[in-house]
Amino acid sequence: MRLAVPLLAACALASCATTSPPVPAPRLSPATSLAHAPSVPLAKEKERYLTLSVGSRSMIGREWDAVDNPTTVGLTYDIRTLGQSFGLEAGALVSTEDSSTGGANIDSLILEGFIGMRNTWGYDGSTMRPYWAIGASVMRVMVDSDTPSVMPDFDEDTIGFYFRLGARVQISDSVALGIEYRMVRGTDISDFGADADYGQISLNFGWAF
Repeated sequence: MRLAVPLLAACALASCATTSPPVPAPRLSPATSLAHAPSVPLAKEKERYLTLSVGSRSMIGREWDAVDNPTTVGLTYDIRTLGQSFGLEAGALVSTEDSSTGGANIDSLILEGFIGMRNTWGYDGSTMRPYWAIGASVMRVMVDSDTPSVMPDFDEDTIGFYFRLGARVQISDSVALGIEYRMVRGTDISDFGADADYGQISLNFGWAF
């Protein structure tokens, strides 16, 4: 009888040990779960601008004396990845001038499309960002003249290269003002016996989005 009591106690302890429920694993908080989750690379943020430009152009060559200072309006889209200086740009320009010279009535119209590479200096978030750009331009040059002896009629396409140098000043999160100089070289107008090269200064009004 004395031996039975210890044996019964030992059996009871063994039974409890085998039938006790397993200890649940500790739960991780959401913050801890995110900390241990595999990292996913984030998409690099882009800077995009749509810029309206208004300027005055100076045509190169005496052949353009009758209409050598046309008014120009343009629209440019540029994009770059933040943290990088180089980006892309594309746009279009329209320049026009009406003139009465030596009794002749002359109307000029130049349509231009361009695409190129843009380099922005300085740090992201800076108020003023200088830049330069270079690329290719395709131009449609049209002149309507009632006096060919002063300036002939022609309508011709030509290709050239452009270079721009300017600065953009951010005045709010989405609005910027700027000024730039633009030049085009390498054009040729066979019907005119000259080219459509020019230099231009313009004021720019940009919107970031």
